[in-house]
Order: sequence, then structure tokens, then C-alpha cells
Amino acid sequence: MGHLDYTIVTFFNQVVNRWLALDTFLLLWGSSALLRGCPVAILIWWCWFKEGKQQRQNREILLYGIIVCMGAVLLARTVAHALPFRQRPIHNPELVLRFAEGLARYTLRGWSSFPSDHAAVFFALATSLWMVSRPTGALATAHTLFLVCLPRVCLGFHYPSDILGGAAIGVSLALLGLSVQVRGLVIGHALRWLDRSPQYFYAAFFFLTYMIATVFSPVDELWRFSPPVAQAAMARKIHTLVAANPLRMEWIVGTILFLLAGSLLAMAVRRVWTRRQHSHAHSHGR
Repeated sequence: MGHLDYTIVTFFNQVVNRWLALDTFLLLWGSSALLRGCPVAILIWWCWFKEGKQQRQNREILLYGIIVCMGAVLLARTVAHALPFRQRPIHNPELVLRFAEGLARYTLRGWSSFPSDHAAVFFALATSLWMVSRPTGALATAHTLFLVCLPRVCLGFHYPSDILGGAAIGVSLALLGLSVQVRGLVIGHALRWLDRSPQYFYAAFFFLTYMIATVFSPVDELWRFSPPVAQAAMARKIHTLVAANPLRMEWIVGTILFLLAGSLLAMAVRRVWTRRQHSHAHSHGR
């Protein structure tokens, strides 16, 4: 993937530092939490209150997607720490990429590139929205591809394989929500909380969607302002865990792709089974 990654990044980076308006657009969509997260949060709320026969099931899928997207970003960060450090394209001396006007030279320096936690979060949410409403899911997917991920490739924040790795994590975890058992395990307590105390549930629901709208920037700010000793201790714990359980990139990527393939297969089998059940019921109805 190295040569292909380099070729694609270099191709898209050619548009950088040519037109100030384009640089401004890329930086806004590449760094503004509001522009990245707010559209998806709006789509979640719209689907949540959309009336229909499957409203309860749709709410279950949306709630599962919100919770699992947080697991996706944690998994992506864990994988990034577990794997050997991968330099961001913009800091890779072999590429000599263009810097957008106004982009600081130290941006994301020291942060491993693979996988993309942005891709993990937004593909998980887009997949959940797709399972609730195809038009809404298509809109969320287009937003994720062209307004979240593509600017980060153009600016040199990520390689395409970083995006694919993050997308595999997000899509795999979201598709597991097709299983009623998995959904019940993840959101069972939250659903009972919704039925018992909706006022408290919606306060927490608003907070979670606010975190999505801001792409978890408050957590990032708290981490940045936390004492360096605490950050070092956390890093040591992660590295100790990794050292005790050494993982190779092929194993991790293979596991993620296996989960993705299994989820897609389960979705296909479920769809075929549902169609057969409907056709069988229709033929008996006649």
C-alpha cells in the first residue's frame, strides 16, 4: 500500500497552496469540529423523531450507532498505539507535500497516522444512519467521504489506507448492530432508562450528540490540559499492554477486514432471509 498511498496523497495534495479560497475551504472542513460533526448530529436528531412503524427499531439502531462510534474511536486510538508509529504524510520527508496557507508546521506531529479515528467515527455513524434511512445514510456517507476524509487526504493528514482502516473499524462495529442480541447487550440499559425516565435520558442523549457535533473536541482539550505526568502514565500503560501482547499490522488489519466481511455477510444473509419470509407469507396470504 506504500507506493499507492504515496501516489494518491501526492495527486490530491497538488491542489493545496494554489488558491487561498480552496486552502481556506480545506482547512475549515479539515479542522472545524462544527462543520464536520454538526451535520451528522442534525441527521441523527431528524431520524430519531421521524415517525413511522419502525420508529422504535430505528431509535435502537441510532442509539447503538452513537454508543458504538465512541467505541470505534477508542479502538482506532488503541490500534494506533499498538502498531508501529506511522508518520503523517505531511511530515514524511519522502513526500515533500505542500502546506496549506495558514496550516501550522507542527500540526499533528507526533500523532500516528494509521488508522483514521475520524473515519472510524463518521463511517460508524453513516452506516447506522444508512440502516435507518437510505437517503439519510447516503447523505451522511457523502459528507464523510468528501467533506471529512478527502480534505484530510488533500492536506496530508492521512494516507488513503488510514481512511480505509478507520472505515473498516467503524463499518464493522456498526453492522454488528443488525443483530438484535448485540444491540440489546449494548443499549439495553439505555432503552429501559428512556422508558423509565425520558427527561434524564434526553439530557444524556443531548450531551452525546453534542460530543459528536464537536467531534469530541472537549475531551481532546481536557487531555491537552491534563498534567504531562498523567499523559505519560497513560502512554506507559498502553505500551506495556502492547508489549505484553505484541500485535502485527497484518494481524490487526486482517481481523478488522474479517469483522467487516462477516458483518456484510450477516447483513446479506439477513436480507435474503427476510425477503424469503415475506414472499412465503405473501404466497400463503393468497
